[in-house]
Amino acid sequence: MASHTARTLTDLADHIGTEQQHRDALIRWDPEKYKRVHALTYADLGDSLASQARADEAVAAWSQALILMEGMTSDRTRKAITSLRSTLSVYQRRKVPGATAHEWTGEPENREPRKHAQVRWVDADAVPEDFVGTTASALNRYLAGGPQVSLDGWE
Repeated sequence: MASHTARTLTDLADHIGTEQQHRDALIRWDPEKYKRVHALTYADLGDSLASQARADEAVAAWSQALILMEGMTSDRTRKAITSLRSTLSVYQRRKVPGATAHEWTGEPENREPRKHAQVRWVDADAVPEDFVGTTASALNRYLAGGPQVSLDGWE
C-alpha cells in the first residue's frame, strides 16, 4: 500500500511525503524475505531524494538498490538497473560523491568491436600507453581534478 501512496504523492509532486512512504515501506517489509521489494523501494527513494535536490542521499539510495539487485533477473529489476546506471552516470559527470565506482566485479564486455580492439579494467594509475589519445587526455584531466573539456586540437 505504501508504494501506491508514494506513486500518488509523486504525481502530486509531494516529494517529502513520497520519501516518507518509501522509508516506511523499508521498515515494514522484511529485507531478507522481500529483497526485491527493498531494492525497488531504494531505487524509488533515490528518485524522491533527487527531486528534493538531495543528490548525495539519492546516490546512496540508488547504490543500495544496485547492491540489493545483484543477481536478480526479473524484467522490472533489469529495467530499474538500466535506469539507475543511466541516472548515476549524470551524477558521476557532476562528481557527486559516491556516484563513481571505486570497486567492481565481473568482466567488461566489448559491445562495439568495430570501434574498440578491447575493453578491460585497469587501475587509474596504470592507463595503457596505446589508449585512445583524446580519451586518455580527458581521463587524465578528470583524474587530476582539472577541466574535463579542452579545446586542444580545435585552434
